[in-house]
Amino acid sequence: SEKGGNVEQVASSLDDVSECLAKIGVSLDKFRSITRLPRRELCPCELQTVWLDVGSLLAGRMETLNIRFSVSGDAVAKAFGDYLRQAFLNLLLNSIDAFRERKIRRDRAIRIFINAGSTKSGTIVTHYVDNAGGVDFRALRPPLRGNDSSVPDIFSPGVTSKESGSGYGLFLVRKIISDHGGSIDLVENK
Repeated sequence: SEKGGNVEQVASSLDDVSECLAKIGVSLDKFRSITRLPRRELCPCELQTVWLDVGSLLAGRMETLNIRFSVSGDAVAKAFGDYLRQAFLNLLLNSIDAFRERKIRRDRAIRIFINAGSTKSGTIVTHYVDNAGGVDFRALRPPLRGNDSSVPDIFSPGVTSKESGSGYGLFLVRKIISDHGGSIDLVENK
């Protein structure tokens, strides 16, 4: 009976180890996917899939901070998928940082709405919405010129509101989107 108990404990421990190894394998796969050199190859990308992939990379952070993440709609765009992934990652990280730094307690959410628009024009409109409190223009470094609170400045290189920020996250987002023939703007800041 004592040997039977030990065998069960060993089997249970092996199951635990096996489960941990499986989780490590998933983490390593994610790490490999974000650390490989980006491919500079245009290919059809399902935007919803790219957003969901990036969301899964940050799922642990969002879960810890009780941030709901959702993506609705879809469109296929001819794009450099790895570069879009980086742009989307920068946007999500900015929102997550804003939630954490401002200690916003209300219902935290990041919502992505993808609208393929007109098939004739090939326009894809994506709305990125969070309730993290908007850009704090008073905290921007370097400070905005005069009383100007023009939105484009947040996309300029070196501009940040974070104490340890580089100021290149949103700049890179705009550059990547622009390289794809698109544009990005801050529409509302609350």
